[in-house]
Amino acid sequence: MANLPPDKKNTTLVIDQGTSSTKIFLFNLSNHVVFKSEDKHTLKYPRPGHVEADALAIAHTCEKLINGIRL
Repeated sequence: MANLPPDKKNTTLVIDQGTSSTKIFLFNLSNHVVFKSEDKHTLKYPRPGHVEADALAIAHTCEKLINGIRL
């Protein structure tokens, strides 16, 4: 992202890690969303009342979303 125009360089990345999905938001200095993306997770239900998520899969999802940022 080094070749971004000056108005896109000063941004803040927010990762919203939820139970069923990961969302990313990129905000500019005026607090406007300049990019957003979301990817859902596969959840396992091993027994009633229990939900499991694969931490490594979530990490890969974060990496995929960040690498997919397009401005």
